[in-house]
Amino acid sequence: SGLALLAQDRADEAVIAFRGALAGAPRDNQARAQLGLALLRTRHFDEASVYLTQALRGDPDNGPILTGLAEVAAAKGDNQRAADFYRRAFAGDWPPGSEARRDSAQLAAGRLLAQLGRQREALAYLMAIIEQSGDRPEAGKQAAD
Repeated sequence: SGLALLAQDRADEAVIAFRGALAGAPRDNQARAQLGLALLRTRHFDEASVYLTQALRGDPDNGPILTGLAEVAAAKGDNQRAADFYRRAFAGDWPPGSEARRDSAQLAAGRLLAQLGRQREALAYLMAIIEQSGDRPEAGKQAAD
């Protein structure tokens, strides 16, 4: 499956798998979101943005989709828009088991906000990681660094 391929760092093959899944079920918003996220991993930012934007219409509070759109915006140099997407992502819904992805996104958001001179907001994201790290000490350590 596409998810297994992504877990194995085979993003190009995952894109093909998700395209096939979406072709077989064009209304499958999950497949659309996964395709967008896989395209992001392959650095196809424009195409990733299209699929993620479409997926967001069907699931407007989805944290991973919003994070993907934040990463696209940051890659294109639109840091303010990226910060806005990150803010929405952390207020949104995250599926069980996505703690590492959320931690990684919060670290990226903290770095971005620091670059924008928004130290107070950056610190708030990093402190949230430390507070939420619990059984994930590596996440707390990365935020503290």
